[in-house]
Amino acid sequence: MPGQDRNFWKSLSAFNKWRNKVRRRIEYTLGDVEKEKERKARHDGWLPLLELMTALSKGGGPIHTGEVGAIAAFADRARELNIEPLHLELRNIELLLDRAASEPLRSKNIRALQVLKRYHCIQSIPPLMR
Repeated sequence: MPGQDRNFWKSLSAFNKWRNKVRRRIEYTLGDVEKEKERKARHDGWLPLLELMTALSKGGGPIHTGEVGAIAAFADRARELNIEPLHLELRNIELLLDRAASEPLRSKNIRALQVLKRYHCIQSIPPLMR
């Protein structure tokens, strides 16, 4: 197998490229790539919320683009559990936090919930969250 010998890689960047290529092939083989494409193509309650937040982040808008990314990642995790933004109640939030694969992922979920709470005052967002 290529890459067994440590002298195979000329540099750290060459190793990282090889590792990413192997990771992508594994994800493709397991069907993770198709599942992610299907999740992101869904027309569900998260789509209008993400479109609105993306529009509000353009051109120095009130929402930072990093916060939009946090909400998009949170939406993907919620979609995996079939949780719509309208159903973000305590029971489902606890489910999302409990099903987090690691403590950093749990922290990211909490951060995304804080972002949603912060922008709940924007008049267009609350109807999407009720």
